Amino acid sequence: MLSNYFRNKKNSKKGFTLVEALCSVAILAIVFAGVLNSVAFSQQMIYTDNVRDKASDKAQLVADEMISICTGKDPDDANALTQIQNDIDSHINNANDPQFASVGQVTLVTGLTGVDAFNPAHNPMIQVTVTPVTESFDDEVLSGITTKSTTQSGWDITLRVYHQAIGGQDSWQATEVSAFAPYNHGE
Repeated sequence: MLSNYFRNKKNSKKGFTLVEALCSVAILAIVFAGVLNSVAFSQQMIYTDNVRDKASDKAQLVADEMISICTGKDPDDANALTQIQNDIDSHINNANDPQFASVGQVTLVTGLTGVDAFNPAHNPMIQVTVTPVTESFDDEVLSGITTKSTTQSGWDITLRVYHQAIGGQDSWQATEVSAFAPYNHGE
């Protein structure tokens, strides 16, 4: 009885053929390639989000400082923009200030157009437009009732931080922040 058991085991044809083994390896390779592709895509998204978050942090830091720089400066003063650029150079572009050490060069520009307008040859990566807003008082008549609408004097600030996307050297994205710095006549 024991000898019949071993004899049947010896003549058994159970096992893997070469074709079955190759098919298994091919299926595993396809699954493994899919997993690697999804891991690479996940890493790319994490990198892109990290770069965008750093650009947002820089934009907010510089925007806060720009509000501080512009607040209290008269938008009707012809020398105000020169004074703002000097303050940018002494506060933000000052390499000795550890708060702004990682920000990079900030430049006052005349106007920001489309997001794709950035050209790496036209550094810096952080550009700021400061537009004076003068106070206005308008009378508006609705249904025989006269109302006054006013606009606060101050500075409209638009700041754009450019960062390179993963797509290559020509693929740039921008994080844009808008702010307002008031001018109070009595201060």
